Amino acid sequence: MQIVVSIIISTRNRAKSLRQILEAIRKIEVPADMPTELILVDNASEDETSTIIRNWRSAQDYFCKEACA
Repeated sequence: MQIVVSIIISTRNRAKSLRQILEAIRKIEVPADMPTELILVDNASEDETSTIIRNWRSAQDYFCKEACA
């Protein structure tokens, strides 16, 4: 099935905002026949951003590719 909706979030040191955004996204009701993807890009954050992303993805059905240390 082809992706219909892509949400792309690029962030750096915005842990609090990212947490709020992800909670808002979690509440969106998407029809089962509408394939979606969420792409999170952490641009070398020095705050809790990477932890928030790890916690989010552990609670979701996902495919993850990491390109940073």
